[in-house]
Amino acid sequence: TYVCDGNLCNCVDGKVYNMEKGDLIFYKPMEFHQHYVEDGKNAENFFFSFSFEKCPDDFALDAVYKLNSKQRKIMEKIIDFSIEAVRNVTFTEEEIARQKAEYVNYYFIKPLLAFDKSTTDMATVTNYFEALFLDLYNTKNVVEESGSFLAGVFKKAVFYMNDHISDKVTITDIAKHCCISETSLKKLFYKFANTSVHKYFVQLKITQAVILLRNNVSAYEISQQLGFASQAYFSTAFKRETGLTPSEYLNRKLN
Repeated sequence: TYVCDGNLCNCVDGKVYNMEKGDLIFYKPMEFHQHYVEDGKNAENFFFSFSFEKCPDDFALDAVYKLNSKQRKIMEKIIDFSIEAVRNVTFTEEEIARQKAEYVNYYFIKPLLAFDKSTTDMATVTNYFEALFLDLYNTKNVVEESGSFLAGVFKKAVFYMNDHISDKVTITDIAKHCCISETSLKKLFYKFANTSVHKYFVQLKITQAVILLRNNVSAYEISQQLGFASQAYFSTAFKRETGLTPSEYLNRKLN
């Protein structure tokens, strides 16, 4: 996520970053994250996904970068190129209806498919990102985590959840560990994660479940390892969060 303008609060697996114009944050695969702007304010952001054939171990992990003028110019080229690509692609009414039904960001699907078939477009985008990543790797101008008290308590709560991912942890347990009231804990999660404490914990479990599924662990074993009451309840929770049952998710990934 790149902040084109304004200020953005980004919560990444319990860590809170106060980002401003020119900041860039990387998420690891399957990393739980949430972002928001303060009341009455706006932020313009650019989101993109990429993959490395081989990524340096110390690059882009748990990192928020404050881009210098050279790096910002590269990001501007990437954004301008993306906007132009979208502008130059036309849609039929049938395509729009089909893509709306299947994708949230349906407007970008056809340009992305066109990218995939265009050697020139893909090479251009790849060159931009390679130049950006190389310069970032050499500069390491990293933004620190938020030092606010509330951010610290939120991080402590999330870390406690991760440490007890296999247990049936209650809101009372978490609040007691963080030395705050249950009401304050609930408000904290709606502030930083825009969701309830329980739902956040379930989402963490589902994220871990995906990793286990990809490592050929059965749904029954996962339900046992992650403290779900039964395999049926795990499958229900998994489908509620991902839109697919564990078997459907695995089959889609394999295919």
